[in-house]
Amino acid sequence: MKKTLLFHVFFAVVFSATAQWKTIYEGGYGTPISLRHYCGLLFHMDPVDPDSHHYFSISENQNGIGLHAEFSPSTDQTVIAGILVYIPEMEHYTSLRIYLDLDLPDSIGTIYYHKFPDTTAIHLTTSWPPFASDISSSWVHFSNPEGDNMLFLYSLFDISPAAAFYNYLRVEADTTSILDVQAAAKPEFHVFSSGKKLHIQPSQPVADYEVQLFDLSGKCIYREKKSGEQHIPLDYSKGIYLVSVTQNENSYQAKIYVE
Repeated sequence: MKKTLLFHVFFAVVFSATAQWKTIYEGGYGTPISLRHYCGLLFHMDPVDPDSHHYFSISENQNGIGLHAEFSPSTDQTVIAGILVYIPEMEHYTSLRIYLDLDLPDSIGTIYYHKFPDTTAIHLTTSWPPFASDISSSWVHFSNPEGDNMLFLYSLFDISPAAAFYNYLRVEADTTSILDVQAAAKPEFHVFSSGKKLHIQPSQPVADYEVQLFDLSGKCIYREKKSGEQHIPLDYSKGIYLVSVTQNENSYQAKIYVE
């Protein structure tokens, strides 16, 4: 029997009574953004059985998603699947909260959670805390003093067959708790667009940097290493995009409009 749950995690942090919450990400049911774009999948099988097989699929319903896993033999096999969401604006806030609505069968009792910078690779050896287990009707509050901008919300499939349905996700930031970053630590770039070109003018033209371009869904559509002043052609649809320029582990963000 399935149960509809709202899952949450709590970190010991004091939040201001005058917090003003701003939505910085929303996807799933009732939104134009499909959670399918953010599906992340890892397989971990120990010991490795040459006769084993696994099957994983994703279903979509009104921009919510279903994660379905089946493997044989069922012993000593684990499938980790969930949503990996990049939220550039998240890195500017120290106080955030998450709302996740999903349908979770009784066979999967726990959702796990992890946040990290977008420059960090996911490893199975990472110690992830439980996101929630049999908890409902509450927000997830967490602190973000590191300025992380990536969320990984996932299920652990160790019973076959198994499924989890992620219906709706919203992330909000407390606009009264902006991350205090030394101005000198941030790289200085003049970033703007004109016509179908992205123009980048660094204050230190000799230093290398990385350019990333994201659409409004958070999907990275361009990523290159650059040096000096750049005039990059933009062969993309008309609209607003986010540019992230990273130099020496520091990032500069800007919004541009492609005509």
